[in-house]
Amino acid sequence: MTDDREQITEKSKRKMIFRGKKGASFIELLLALGIVIFLYYLATKLYIKKPSLDKNTQKALTEQGVDISSGKSTLENITDKISEINKKQLERAKKLEELQ
Repeated sequence: MTDDREQITEKSKRKMIFRGKKGASFIELLLALGIVIFLYYLATKLYIKKPSLDKNTQKALTEQGVDISSGKSTLENITDKISEINKKQLERAKKLEELQ
């Protein structure tokens, strides 16, 4: 009978402890934060991996020989193409000046 009373008092102590508990524990908060950080990592990885271009833009860039596999390579290729165009423009301008 004393064992029963001890079990009852232990159960009631546990209930009292858990009743007074409000909010989340530190471990629960860390777990939630870890999940949020992981989802943010996945979202940014997918967002940065490939630029969002419409079909017409993708077609035009591909025709011009611009690699659109990633945002960084696209930017570098476009920069290179612009510098090539500028060099050609300067060469044409020099030829026109020579002809005059």
